[in-house]
Amino acid sequence: GIWGDGLIDVTYARVSARNRLRTWIRHVAASWAVPGFDGPSRCLALGGDGKDGCQTVTFAPLGPDPEARRAAAAEVLGRLLELFRAGLRSPLPLLPKASAKYAETLRSKGDTAEGRSAARRAAAGAYGSKETFHQIGDDANPYVARVFGASPSFEDDVPVPGIPPGAAPGFHAVTVAVWDPLLDAQAAGARQGGGR
Repeated sequence: GIWGDGLIDVTYARVSARNRLRTWIRHVAASWAVPGFDGPSRCLALGGDGKDGCQTVTFAPLGPDPEARRAAAAEVLGRLLELFRAGLRSPLPLLPKASAKYAETLRSKGDTAEGRSAARRAAAGAYGSKETFHQIGDDANPYVARVFGASPSFEDDVPVPGIPPGAAPGFHAVTVAVWDPLLDAQAAGARQGGGR
C-alpha cells in the first residue's frame, strides 16, 4: 500500500511480470488519484533472487511536480482503459510473461525487423511451459491456451479464433502500449538507485 510518499507492494516470490504490472497500475492510479503522491513505488519480492533474498523493482515518479505526475498518469490510465474496453469485446493479447519478454527484447534490440524477430522468439520462449526446466509459461493458464493455442506466432496480429483479423488490437500494439511506459519508469527508478 501507500507508505510515506510512495507505494510498496510486497510479494513472497520472485518479482514476476504479473507483479510488475500490478505494482505499475497501482503506481499510476495513485499518481492520478492521491494528492501529494510523488512516488517512487517499489515492488519487493521476499525470497526472490536478489541480494539477501530480496528482489526490488522501483518505478520512478511520473513527473517532476504534482500536475505533471497527474497528467502523465491520466494519459497512461486512458490508454489502459481503452485496452480494457477492447478486451471486453474480444480476447486481448496481453500475456504477462510473453509480453514482458517481447517488450524487454524489443527495447534492447530496437524496433526494427530484426528486433521484432528476436522479440517474437523471446515471447515464444516465455509463453510455453517447459517441464524439464520447471518453467511455467503463459500457456499454463487453460483459458490462455484455449484462445491462443500451443504456439502463437506473436506477429503483429496474433490470430484469435472467431475474431476477424484487425478487429482487436494486435500483440505488438497492446504490448508496447502497456509495457513501454512501465519500462521507462522502471529504468528511471533503477537509475535513482531503486533495484533493477
